[in-house]
Amino acid sequence: MNQHQTISPSDFYALYERFRPHISRLGGQDSRRVLSIFLESPEEKQSVGQIQAATGMGQANVSGCLRPMRELGLLSMEAQGKSRIYSLNKAQATALITLMASATTPATRL
Repeated sequence: MNQHQTISPSDFYALYERFRPHISRLGGQDSRRVLSIFLESPEEKQSVGQIQAATGMGQANVSGCLRPMRELGLLSMEAQGKSRIYSLNKAQATALITLMASATTPATRL
């Protein structure tokens, strides 16, 4: 789906129901700061420590922001020793951004 297409209301609501438990957890400023790190450098992998350094946020806050992103499938995680390394799932991020953008088009407005 390209950025100029709209989705049907029934598809929109199905996607919304899938994402609804997590969407509100992504709305905060801290979550947007964390997600922007991945969107600005989609090929780069980031550790919690790297995200902390980039945002100035504490470990618990960073981890709290990462959890719903993982649950939505926006980020993938791999263990490297005691560290957890996160990377952007570009397909899922594109789908969510498309969904959110579609919410403002006439075909999907309530």
